[in-house]
Amino acid sequence: MPSRRQLIVAALVVAAIAPQLAWADEIDIELRNRSGEQMRCVSQFAHYVTAEEGTAEAGKSLTLRYDRDPALGTLSRPGLAGVTMMLERVICGTAADWSATHAPVPLLSVLHAPPRRYAGDCRLEGRLACGPPAN
Repeated sequence: MPSRRQLIVAALVVAAIAPQLAWADEIDIELRNRSGEQMRCVSQFAHYVTAEEGTAEAGKSLTLRYDRDPALGTLSRPGLAGVTMMLERVICGTAADWSATHAPVPLLSVLHAPPRRYAGDCRLEGRLACGPPAN
């Protein structure tokens, strides 16, 4: 559980960044499931908040939408009570064996680039390996 001081610092950081987020681009990241099994993805936001992004059957895709601030190199999404939640990472794995197959999706390629739509392929290589999304 975060301390009161940590919560205050986090609130101040969000308050300082929030005005800049008004200039954020909305982007879509399409993760194409090439694993042969059902894929499950979860977004992890700052302060241990997670959001189930859903599942995609083999051969199908899952599209994730975030706000991006290219100047700051951040991805975010509105959270509870209108508070902007900063994305820490996206994790995908097979739905049937999540704990043994989940792995982070590399997102560095989408943080600063101008396109608003990206796609990456996810394959099962022991763990689910998603290639960096590209436009």
